[in-house]
Formats: sequence, C-alpha cells, structure tokens
Amino acid sequence: MKGLWFKGAWASKWGDIITLTDEATQTYIITADNADDTCNEFGIFGSSGTVWYHDSVPFDTETELTYCKDGSTSGNAKMAENFEFGATYEVVIKVTDDSIDAPKLTIKITKQ
Repeated sequence: MKGLWFKGAWASKWGDIITLTDEATQTYIITADNADDTCNEFGIFGSSGTVWYHDSVPFDTETELTYCKDGSTSGNAKMAENFEFGATYEVVIKVTDDSIDAPKLTIKITKQ
C-alpha cells in the first residue's frame, strides 16, 4: 500500500491526507470534520489514476473496496454524510490480496 493516500471527511476540504504504509493491516483514528457538508466522501488513491472505493460503506462492517486501475469512477465513497461532526472513528484498512493485477483492500469504520 506504500504510495497510496487515504483522504476524506476528517479534514475540511480534503486537507488531511494520510499516506499509507506497507503494513498489511493499518489502523487510523480520525475525527469527522464535515459540518458544512462539503467534505462528505472519502477515497484511497494511487498514482496513474488508480483508486479504491465503495458506493456505500456501512459502519462496523468490513467492506471490500472496488479497485479501478483506470480511475473510471469518481473514486469517492458517499457514505461520509453519516459521519457525526466532531465524533472520533477508528478506520482499519487491510490488504486481502496483494496480486499486481487485482489487488484487494477492505475497510472497516467504527465510531469510538
């Protein structure tokens, strides 16, 4: 996952970008900052238009992200509107398949 960026609703205007590491499982604590509803999405992005996303990520559920090598989608998950402004969340990102052609990531978001 080194070289991928995780960004979204925990910072105004996508200002806080987390650079992922090579660890197979990564855990982050974020605080939702989407009071004006202008930052109500998130995504994991890479170089050359690669993106991982899911149309809807339910809380407390490990969800597989869709890999789009050509960036053919917006790359953003529109679930962050459910983030409670000011609340803290644990985000766990896992690599479940590290193949070059079809890598797989999962994400689980839990309110603290």
